[in-house]
Amino acid sequence: MTCIHSDTSGNYRVYLALKTTEMFKVRHSLLLPLLLILGCDVIPLVNSLRFLLVTFPIQSHASCMTSIGLGLSARKHDVHFFYAEGNPLPSSLRATQDIKVELYKRPSLDPESPAFDFNQIFDQMTRMILEGKASIREVFDFVGTYTSRECRTILMQNDVLLDRLRDMRFDLVVLDGVFFAKCLNLIPHRLQVPWVSLTDTLEPALVRTPWLPSFVSNPIMPFTDRMNFFQRIQNTLMSAVAATASLVPEPDDDILIRYRTYGQFESIDELAMRTSLWILSTDHTLDYARPTMPNLIQAPGLTVKPSTHDLPEDIKAFIDGSKHGVILVSFGSMSSQFPSAITEKFLSAFVQVTGYRIIWRFNNKGDAKLPEDILTLNWIPQNDILAHPKTKLFITHCGNNGQYESLYHAVPMIGFPLHGDQPYNARRMTHKGFGLAMNIHQFTAEELVANIEKILSDKSFKEKISKASEIYRSAPQTSGEKAAWWIEHVTIFGGDHLRSAGNDLPLYQYLMIDVWAFLFAVSVLFLFGVWKAMRFIIRKVFTRTKRPDKRKRQ
Repeated sequence: MTCIHSDTSGNYRVYLALKTTEMFKVRHSLLLPLLLILGCDVIPLVNSLRFLLVTFPIQSHASCMTSIGLGLSARKHDVHFFYAEGNPLPSSLRATQDIKVELYKRPSLDPESPAFDFNQIFDQMTRMILEGKASIREVFDFVGTYTSRECRTILMQNDVLLDRLRDMRFDLVVLDGVFFAKCLNLIPHRLQVPWVSLTDTLEPALVRTPWLPSFVSNPIMPFTDRMNFFQRIQNTLMSAVAATASLVPEPDDDILIRYRTYGQFESIDELAMRTSLWILSTDHTLDYARPTMPNLIQAPGLTVKPSTHDLPEDIKAFIDGSKHGVILVSFGSMSSQFPSAITEKFLSAFVQVTGYRIIWRFNNKGDAKLPEDILTLNWIPQNDILAHPKTKLFITHCGNNGQYESLYHAVPMIGFPLHGDQPYNARRMTHKGFGLAMNIHQFTAEELVANIEKILSDKSFKEKISKASEIYRSAPQTSGEKAAWWIEHVTIFGGDHLRSAGNDLPLYQYLMIDVWAFLFAVSVLFLFGVWKAMRFIIRKVFTRTKRPDKRKRQ
């Protein structure tokens, strides 16, 4: 065993590096308390492992995956990132040399087409929603069309890359487990390596985690974890539909037939259930408290990080020049431009807010004249602005990453959810008392001003999110470090010891449908028998009482 030093973030820390087989001895000896008193962190020393990170080409997903990759590379592992050509890489991935990027080709797409950049596709979908041109079903169809095409591109037009990755003999794949891109499970299946899945929206029936519909609301339903009787009925029915039906179609038959040559599987869902570990990017500080199984770990706020204290000079001067503070307005990487009617309502509200300056991530293509207290930018260092002590409010679309960044820096929110998991995220934020939710289609400028003034004047919002921030920060590891530790654990030891028998049961057995059907049938037969017996007894009794007395007749 040896002591080594690390100067991460400019601070020297002492570690005791041990072989995995030595860890048990140290943890169960009197040496461990002494090491902790001396300030040593005990970490396992393992051989360098090789990991492949696979994510769908969506900026927020890629940012979360990059955080995990940085955690693995910090533990001296060889990390590769599988991503689409033509899509901009997250800034954190561009800034590091420790993660090697493996770009897959997209020969069937025109590089000049908007469809080449998946972020533009989602931006187009967002505009359709904002303009009221798309229903929920049409949104799913829109997403399904593009994801099906992307899946075909990845799986059927990148044989050279996939064969090269197979020859690299990765130890484990970290997979984007988003529900509309389950086709990605075919990649580690082809590479013949185990995998773990990262997701922010879990399918309880697929993962086999005991989230009962009595207190766990389906994300589509407008409920919290406190439901009345009729809400529980609706939630139960929706949960049953979600467990048995898929909103996104499976890959085409020719893809499934080809990939079954690498190993048999019944369906994409059955293949997804083989994951060794689920990493959920939410937890009880922002989301509702729920039970988890050993093969499900929570790693919330993967993009959260302390401030660099290195704001651009123009932004820093703008913030420092504010009288009472600033309000940050950002709708993520896919929603920086709104229809004119919505833009005018936001602008009308912002000019009525006195004493505060507005930093607005907004593509002002029309060069609209704005008051000097409103600063619009195409890109903003969101995390560093939220970390500034003069930031008092965050107006957001309620993306999971942005919400956790706001929670980490204890900034209350006003949410305008647009699509996906955002309406659900807005409900949990309101339920926790961290902010207020508004309807992007129906709000008025006066209502927005009233809500801004309410949050800025009502100290309860700041107090509640500050307490949650302290709880979140009290964790012994960052979410990236926690995820990296568990990924390393599963790679070394496998994941069988984390899986319950429920993972291997058919859905009807897991939900005990066969048991309840049997008990129902027995109850029906028993009641039928009772009914027949009572009918027989009653008939006998009434027949005897109605029978005439023969002696009286004589």
